[in-house]
Amino acid sequence: MLDLPECPGISEAYFLDLRLVDRKGGTELDQNLYWLSTTPDVLDYKAKIEPWAFYTPTKSFADLRLLNSLAPVDLEASYELTGNNLRIALHNPGTRLAFFLELGVDSPSGESILPTFWEDNYITLLPGETRHLLAALPQEAKEITPWIEGWNVKRFSLKG
Repeated sequence: MLDLPECPGISEAYFLDLRLVDRKGGTELDQNLYWLSTTPDVLDYKAKIEPWAFYTPTKSFADLRLLNSLAPVDLEASYELTGNNLRIALHNPGTRLAFFLELGVDSPSGESILPTFWEDNYITLLPGETRHLLAALPQEAKEITPWIEGWNVKRFSLKG
């Protein structure tokens, strides 16, 4: 277990980026990003809600309103399609994080190509960070338009 130190002066909503790296080469093994609040959720353990026996109502919620004021971010992105394997390169050249990014793939007619199996999705890019994501597309998907949008990233289509 890891105890995090107190952070005096932290804003009401903040991000916690955790990365697991190996000891030998510093290779990243896993990462998680959390959006948190100094105002916690308050649960009402005494309330009885029928018919949900395993549900705990919330008296008050964490204050995450600051997420609505995240500055817009422009990303750099490209893709490569090999067979039915899609590889997307994302880069955040700015000084602000790109929050809660969703990736998708459309057909030339604008319909979603499904099923698309992503190795990861709804990601966040820190300033200066680059990520490569892989997706497996249906065999029949030959002409595609990948796209990205996020909490503070306007939807845009990628160029190959």
